[in-house]
Amino acid sequence: MDSKSKAQITRVCDAGLSAYLAQQRADYRLKSFSVGLVSGVLVCIPIYLLTNYYNLSSSLTVLPLFGGIVGGTYRGLTQSEMQDANYTVDFEEVCASVEPDEEDESDGDQE
Repeated sequence: MDSKSKAQITRVCDAGLSAYLAQQRADYRLKSFSVGLVSGVLVCIPIYLLTNYYNLSSSLTVLPLFGGIVGGTYRGLTQSEMQDANYTVDFEEVCASVEPDEEDESDGDQE
């Protein structure tokens, strides 16, 4: 493992499990919001084209965008804690694998 990766893993392990879980939840919420936004935009494009083709009110175009944003935000807020058990196991495995390496290095310095 290179020193940059090891330093990053050590930093995350030193911050603790609660900080790691908070970061993972924030990442999930951002991803859900982004998916909702992109989905809303992708649905808005054909609706905009159809409203222009049939000379309908283009105010209907914002409904899918609004729905995508609200849906993505709702999903992110309500489901961000569902993977906590998996993230906890991953955190403990990675941090446990890094800790013995650090102890071995410090023992080698003392001799």
